[in-house]
Amino acid sequence: MIHQQRIAKFLVMQSTTLLMLSLTTLGIAAEPTSPETTSPFVGNWAIKLPDGSAGWLKLSIINDKPTGELWSVGSPKTLSDLAINGNQIQFLRKCAVGPPEYEGGPPSGKRIDCVHKGVLNGDTMALVIEQPLPDGTIQELPFSGKRLPAIGRAPDLTNIELGEPIELFNGRNLDGWHLTNPKQINGWKAINGELVNTTPKLDFQPYSRYGNLQTDQEFTDFHLSIEFNVPSGGNSGIYLRGMYEAQVVDRDSKMQGIQGVGAIFGRIAPSSNAGRPGGEWQKYEITLVDRHATVILNGTKVIDNQPIDGCTNGALDADETKPGALYLQGDHTAVRYRNIVLRPIFKPWQANPELVKSTSDRRPEFNYDESKVPDFTLPDPLVSTDGETVVTPTQWNEVRRPELLELFRNHVYGRRPNTKYSVTFEQTAENPHALNGAATGRQMNAVITIDNRSFSFPFVVFVPNHIETPAPAVIHINNRYFTSMEKAIDEHDPFWPVKSIIDRGYATASFHTSDVDPDKKDGYANGIRSFFANGAPPQDNAWRSLSAWGWGASRVLDYLETLDVIDSTRVAVSGHSRGGKTSLWAASEDSRFAIAYSNDSGCGGAALSRRAYGETVARITSSFPHWFCKPFSSYAGREADLPVDQHELIALIAPRGVYVASADQDLWADPKGEYQSVVASAPVFRLLEKTSIDMTQMPALGQQRIVGQTGYHIRAGGHGLGDDDWNWFLNFADSIFK
Repeated sequence: MIHQQRIAKFLVMQSTTLLMLSLTTLGIAAEPTSPETTSPFVGNWAIKLPDGSAGWLKLSIINDKPTGELWSVGSPKTLSDLAINGNQIQFLRKCAVGPPEYEGGPPSGKRIDCVHKGVLNGDTMALVIEQPLPDGTIQELPFSGKRLPAIGRAPDLTNIELGEPIELFNGRNLDGWHLTNPKQINGWKAINGELVNTTPKLDFQPYSRYGNLQTDQEFTDFHLSIEFNVPSGGNSGIYLRGMYEAQVVDRDSKMQGIQGVGAIFGRIAPSSNAGRPGGEWQKYEITLVDRHATVILNGTKVIDNQPIDGCTNGALDADETKPGALYLQGDHTAVRYRNIVLRPIFKPWQANPELVKSTSDRRPEFNYDESKVPDFTLPDPLVSTDGETVVTPTQWNEVRRPELLELFRNHVYGRRPNTKYSVTFEQTAENPHALNGAATGRQMNAVITIDNRSFSFPFVVFVPNHIETPAPAVIHINNRYFTSMEKAIDEHDPFWPVKSIIDRGYATASFHTSDVDPDKKDGYANGIRSFFANGAPPQDNAWRSLSAWGWGASRVLDYLETLDVIDSTRVAVSGHSRGGKTSLWAASEDSRFAIAYSNDSGCGGAALSRRAYGETVARITSSFPHWFCKPFSSYAGREADLPVDQHELIALIAPRGVYVASADQDLWADPKGEYQSVVASAPVFRLLEKTSIDMTQMPALGQQRIVGQTGYHIRAGGHGLGDDDWNWFLNFADSIFK
């Protein structure tokens, strides 16, 4: 026996059973905790025990005294001899020290008192068990703990989005499943379309030589539909995320209430016993979101969006911030399962609060706080300037759309000149066997002629070789650099991944923005705008660089129209950042573009100006005055007076396709404002008898949303354009073109 005198300075947790240390006294009203009685140990902790099993710890201080309870097979036990001193903690815990009955199993033998000690370091604990050995020596077994976030409010289940159904069991074999401990006996078999545990074990005692079965895949939040059949007196369990056990027993089991059918074992009791007798098929419909469970048993809701206060004994992992597998108990009694279908749940994206704070602290002159977005009313794209409501496609095409084009020309992007010109094309290089023979590459010049003057800019084109019908194409507006034909062949560039685009069956072309109009404040004299004006300075409402770059994309499209191997009715225009702003305006000015793809385009692109979130009209027009016509700058700080907003830019492209993409860490571009523009354009698509995204809730991070003629995704990471973005966009293009 280890004497209580040794328990003065520490607290820890051990056991091959799952523990829960709760720092609230049971059934006793407590006085509010004063600052003097707080401790950095207070909170929930995920524990990884020395044998690799999971533990769960919750700690509080009440009236200057640490209190706790141990979670073990459904019955809480108050901990005693618990002490904290600064960043150190210690307590006694009984544990078995004998060898396991089978390889990988829990220790056996008599349980004896063992001292557990821990040292706190921020949100982690380094712990050790002092385990007495038969020879009188002490063996130290290290383990660790991680602080867990508190459970939040109950989620609004009306705002969740279900993913595609995943059939976890194919009815034929165990593909997609494996034993949690490969050293145990695999009693699981696929029999007549059922997943059957054939163990001969009949008693309720946990642990046996027969193993538990888990999915290869891991999940976070989901809706699970599963049918089970347990014999009379049988006992099994379904572990959600490998952490929370949905109890599997029959209606008349000796295990009832918080341990009975319909329960999250030991954590949440069902509101009623909706079970069926042993030997009959039963069905669970379980929704798990933000550590809250909703359980429908045999058609009766028995748990309604209630928080799960910690994982269950036998969990694979106690870290509730991590995804986990679905696992089925095989070390209890026999059981049968069928029709196991899981649908992942995607929660709407929200800006990371820590990123919001750090970005706000770094750039306090700009707003990144959603609560500080000003109240605003968007102009109605279906109400003309004279107040008439647009109710027919003819009105849109003949009245409102031309009206909006003029408003954007006069107030945002400027008016292109109507000077007559001619365009011809010169090939400067060709490789008919580019990309290991998959494509023909050409380096070209577009030559613009007005009278006896000329201006040219280079572009590159790749066309797939092995096609039976004309291919669709993507014209990429590259705002970073010019990529030569040879460089595009020799080097993979995520910003313009030529081979990936070709492999998807698309032709592709690209040009550099500055080759058309220099991307700098003082570059006017060397660009296409000056060429058209014959050197005269621009008028206030004359086109600026964004419009000039879009004009350049149209000239590349002129060339693609000359190629029989390209279907010029299926051409998309794409761009990132300032190139993304350009792609939207290019498709608005030129209806030949069948899709516009705008990536991280932000202010002046897809993001609503009236939100004044991240980059603003004031900042963008002062830093990049050459992008927009002069009148746009007059709306700095008074965005509500703009006669248009960016949802109407997207509406101008309807009924053609529009794809908008954002990045999780790119708050400067206002991802929410970009998405809201897509949603606010929906009435125009609807008027033109096309479906589009109209759900107000954003999709989850990394979850693509495609509805009819519009698509959207927000990916992890910062401001940029990469392979994942291209893959998602081409998925959308496929939905439009193929």
